This record gives sequence, structure tokens and C-alpha cells, in this order.
Amino acid sequence: MARWLDERLGPGDLLGCWLDAPAGSPSWARAFSVALGFCLAVAAITGVALGALYAPAGASAWASVFFVEFQFPGGWLVRSLHIAAAEGSLVFGALALLLWVFEGRYRHRRDLSFWSLALVLFLVAAFCITGNPLRWDNRGYFGLVTEVNVMSEVPGVGRLLRALLLGGVLPNNWTLPRLYTLHALVLSTLALALTALGLRASRRAGPVGGVTPYGDGQLAYDLLACTATFLALLVAAFLRRAPLEAPADPLASYNARPEWYFQWLYVLRNTVPPSLQSILATGTPVLLGCVLFVLPLLDRDPQAPIRQRVVFLVPVVLGFLGIGILTVVGLVSDRNNPELQKARAAQARVDRRALQIARHEGVAPAGALTMMREDPLLKGEDLFRQHCASCHRLGELGPVDGKLAGPTLDGWGSEAWVMEILDDPDAPHLFGNTPYQGKMPSYTRPPKDPKDAANFTPMPLEQRQAIARFLAGEARGEAPGHHPDGEKLVRQRCTTCHLFRGDTDDAEGLAPELAGWASLGWTRAQIGNPGTNLTYRPVALSPGLEGHMPRFDTQLSPADLDLLTRYVLHQAGKPRAGHPR
Repeated sequence: MARWLDERLGPGDLLGCWLDAPAGSPSWARAFSVALGFCLAVAAITGVALGALYAPAGASAWASVFFVEFQFPGGWLVRSLHIAAAEGSLVFGALALLLWVFEGRYRHRRDLSFWSLALVLFLVAAFCITGNPLRWDNRGYFGLVTEVNVMSEVPGVGRLLRALLLGGVLPNNWTLPRLYTLHALVLSTLALALTALGLRASRRAGPVGGVTPYGDGQLAYDLLACTATFLALLVAAFLRRAPLEAPADPLASYNARPEWYFQWLYVLRNTVPPSLQSILATGTPVLLGCVLFVLPLLDRDPQAPIRQRVVFLVPVVLGFLGIGILTVVGLVSDRNNPELQKARAAQARVDRRALQIARHEGVAPAGALTMMREDPLLKGEDLFRQHCASCHRLGELGPVDGKLAGPTLDGWGSEAWVMEILDDPDAPHLFGNTPYQGKMPSYTRPPKDPKDAANFTPMPLEQRQAIARFLAGEARGEAPGHHPDGEKLVRQRCTTCHLFRGDTDDAEGLAPELAGWASLGWTRAQIGNPGTNLTYRPVALSPGLEGHMPRFDTQLSPADLDLLTRYVLHQAGKPRAGHPR
């Protein structure tokens, strides 16, 4: 069969252009070029496998990538190898170019081969730009937006390029099919054509230096480079799995950063005023390309020793060294940026929740973004952030204690929370910064007034614990009759100010109803309208009570009120630092 194919199609002739050609003396520049070709081959093979399961549409792209990553056997390894091979192509391509320059391999009529190699490296960067958004998560989406915004500043053609790439001003339903076509078809065809062109030009140029058969030395270099490359790709795939964050949400607040291989350009861009950033970001790659283009035209003497070529080597070496230094500077700066790390930690929680929903409930037919926006936990967090976090603190949301306008809700409804209120209701994280400051006395600390302090007797610990157990039982919705000692103490010690099942000694007071306190129904009524006797009194909404809690039943739908209530109680029930359970 092999002979039959060779007689009719001649694949042996094509292979001979590479394997049987006299290669000259063994060269690491050629070996790293082979390693680049190996990476591209791995990326192509894994890309075909991924393409068989990928759906390039906004409603299905993330779900198809999730399926490959977490449900298809070995899919995570294929994805990780694909990304490792793409990034490895950048590394080996850069090293190959640098070694070609050092060895002067673009001389001896090999300028076209050198230019082909440089263009392949630029194409690999384009592969990364078009490939990262295909998973359609926040990282890929906002990275694309950032890159396209920079591209759009190119004078004359920037906006046209953006429109051609996205199908509009912003990513939309046309974007993914365009990116997928570019990534899988157009760029792949160009890379294959440039590789063939480079090999053909190298074949026509003949050997560099003395003629040495390919198998004598160079084969060992190439095999070693390919073996080391394959092992490195496997290690990278196992140690650094391909990323998949929460589905792309254009309305999300996302602190976008470029991938590591574009960090150098990001750092360089931020060293100049904003008016010059786009020019620098687009002009630097163009300048680099121009240097690589003119180098074979200026450094033409095939006999010139390396000491006479320093003027050509120094700019290239400094350029590559600068890219490496700026990359490290960018990565270290991001790692030491507390605000960025905080934003990433918050995003990581959303990412974990997205994967949890997809694993246990599946992706909604309307798409992954719908799945996220209908999730009670995530939507509840958004509602709390929009309507409650300006005053209250719950977990990581809300102001710090000194800036609270309402009590912290961590531990809300627990015995520990009640014990803190009985001890120091005017603490900064409780009612110390609210209109209720000074309205409730402490049951453990004497009043500031000397006359009142002389008659003060602290409430015994056992009584405070009994009250706390009773109120925590009310919060849990326990049946009537639970903790009768605590209920008795509430009737004796608390109804001088508070309502309890509608009874109180102070009908005009501010203190809320304690029956059902912090339960689901009580909390929902408090969020909806705190000016009813179900929780607080009508006076709680008095215009004269500066900073009082507003009612939200006029702003939120009943469904959103239910969702926000359940979110608050769910999150408040988690133990927090400083609030033991």
C-alpha cells in the first residue's frame, strides 16, 4: 500500500524535502524549529479532537467546553495539551528565531525561510487571541474585549478589523463563528502554507556550511528536542489544567488581565500616558516585525564572524530580553496586587459555583449564562450587593465595621449574635452606627449615667444564655413551647420595650417584635417593610429617624424578596471569624 501511494502521489518526495536534504552542520536553531513544528502538530491534532465536540454559539459554547473538560473521558487532558502546545509554540518559536539570528541562518539565501518562521510565530499569537475566547467564559470574553479595544486604535484600519473580527462593536452572536473559522480554518491554512514555503525555500537554498547528511548529528538534535518538548507538554498539561471560569457575562464586573505571554505588552503599555498607550501597544509588535524583516537584508555576509555581527545581534537580544523581563515584572506585580488578588478570589467563588451548578443540575437549555442568572445563591448575592451591602456586612460583602450603617448580619439568628447584643448593643458592628444607638441598654455593662449605674445589676449569664437559646429557636422556626425558661425571661425582661406576640409595655417604642425573630417570615417582612408590627413599628420608617432602614417591597418583586431573604439566612448561618457558633 505504501509503495502504491508513493508511486501515484509521491509522499516520499515531500518528506524527502525535509529529511533527505543535506542539512549542513548540526544546528540547535533547526532543532528548535522542529520543536516548534512538533508543538504545532500537537495543537492541530488536539484541536481536531476538540472541534468534534465544540459548538461555536453563545448559548452552547461554554456548555460544550464544560462537557469536554469534566464529562468526556480524557477531555481535560486533550484541552490542557492543546493549550500547552499553543503556548509552547510561542516559546519554541521565539527561541528558534533567536538561535537563527545567532547562527546567521537567514544568510545563505535562507531569508525567505527566516521570514516564514517569523510569520508563523506571529500566527501563533493570532491563534491564541482567537482561541482563548472560544471557551466563552469571563476570562476569554473580557480578554477579547481588551485586545480588540487596543486593536481598534490602529489608525485607519483598527475599527474595520474590530468589525470583521467581532461582527460588530462588541462581542455578539456572530463573534464565535467568526473566531472559530479564523482559528480552525484560516489561520491553520496560513500556518501550513508558511511552513511548506519555509521548507521549500530551505531546500532550494541548500546546506549551511559543509554538507552533512541529515542523519549524522541533526537527527539526534531533532529527536532530543521533540522528546523534551513532548515531556514538557505533558508535565504542563498535568500541572496546569486548561482554565474554565464562569460563563461570559457582559454585565459582570471583571478585572481583566492579559495571558502571561502578553504581559510584557501590558506592562510596556502602562509606562506611557493613556494618549500614547494604544500607539505603543500596536506599534511595538509592528516594530518587532520590521526588525525581523530587515535583518536578513542587512546582515548578508555569509562569512562574517559573530564579532562583526554584534550590531545586528544586540537589538534582537535586547528585545527578547526586554520581553522576558517585562513578562516577569507583570506576573510578579499582579501576584503582589492585593486588590487584584481580592477580585480574583471573588471571581473564583463564582467560578466554583458555576461548575457546581453545571455538575449537579446541568446547563440550562437557554444557555450557561441563564443558568448563572437564575441561580438563587448568585442572584441573591447580586441582590444583596445592590440593595443591602451599602449598610450591612455579610461575609465578604459590605463595608467594614467602622462604616456600617446597619448591624452586621454574620451569625444573624444565632445564639452568639444574641449574646453580643445583650452584652454591647452599641458595638460598631451592631447598632453603634445606626439610628438605634443608645436605644437598647446593655445587660452586662453599667449605664454611663452615675445614678442609673448605682442601681444596675448585670443579668446573670445563665439568664442571658436562656434568652439567646430561645430567640435562636425562634429564628429556626421551632414549635411553640421550646425553651420555656427563655420565653419566660423574654416576657419578664424584654417586653418593657419589645413587642412579644403583640404585647408590650411601650406601645410607642422602637424595639421590634421578638416572636419569630430572625426566622424566614420575620426576615422577609423586615426586608419588605420594616414599618409594620410584624417586625419593627411604623415609627421605624419615620422621616425623623435619620438613616432608618428603607422598605424594599416597592423595589423588588415578591420572588426577589424571597430569594434575597433565603440568601441572607443561608449566608448568615455560616460561621464567621469573630462570631463563634
